[in-house]
Amino acid sequence: MCEFRFSIIGSGNVGKAIGKVLHAFGYSVVFYDIDKSKLIELEMLRYNVSYSLEDCITKSNISFVCVPTPTLDGKHYSGHVRQVVLDIVNLVRNKEEYHLIVIKSTVLPFDLEEIYVAAGKGNFGICFSPEFLRSETAELDFIYIPRVIIGVKDDKPKEILKKFYDNFSKKTYVQYELVFTDLKTASLIKYASNCMLATKISLFNEIKKIAELIEADIVTVIKNTLTDDKKTDEWYRRNFLKCGFDDECLPKDLDAFLNFCLTLGQNMKILQAVKEVNENCKNLS
Repeated sequence: MCEFRFSIIGSGNVGKAIGKVLHAFGYSVVFYDIDKSKLIELEMLRYNVSYSLEDCITKSNISFVCVPTPTLDGKHYSGHVRQVVLDIVNLVRNKEEYHLIVIKSTVLPFDLEEIYVAAGKGNFGICFSPEFLRSETAELDFIYIPRVIIGVKDDKPKEILKKFYDNFSKKTYVQYELVFTDLKTASLIKYASNCMLATKISLFNEIKKIAELIEADIVTVIKNTLTDDKKTDEWYRRNFLKCGFDDECLPKDLDAFLNFCLTLGQNMKILQAVKEVNENCKNLS
């Protein structure tokens, strides 16, 4: 694969940010989404869009799958990702050119394995590479992420992504650390990261109560405790001391992970307490 041509499948916050960055650095990018309003908005900004998944796949050799993975009744729902991946597979199975499908959507370990098995074999590859983007600075985060997590089952996706990030690095002047692992481990890294962020937010909401009792400056406490975590830079703007972790990812991913652990017979007491602290914080706001 000497030329990288990207299709962004799912043009929400994550997909839009990734596609815009790739386009800015000179790569061929085409956006797709079932929500036509998102494509119209991108088209007005002079980005290439397609209203047909087949056309989108034809114009690309790497697809980033960035569709929503909602939590329904506290449980993770991967149906959108599974369907999109299988739709892409049906379009590329007999394609002469190798096609790489990179799942960016947050997916539980067993769901990833099931998707991989259901896809079968053909002239394509599937891997999982989660994103760790803040909604306020998503494009910059995609460029300057210190390490890239990539879950793979075979060597071809690894080879292609090594070549891509080497090429991307020459354009961005950023040295990317690529961490190749298996699908389950990559998924657990994503959930562990979001659960850690949720835990930090709930922890400091607990400490806020102490700060109020002793008349200490909680913002100064937080700023001088979280100096090694760039992800916390935007927490103050979101006013997490009042709203808790009330954003797009942390509540749903925490619920999904707690339920996943229960299916394994494990009651995660610390994370359950994190959820309860956050719900109490929202009730008081």
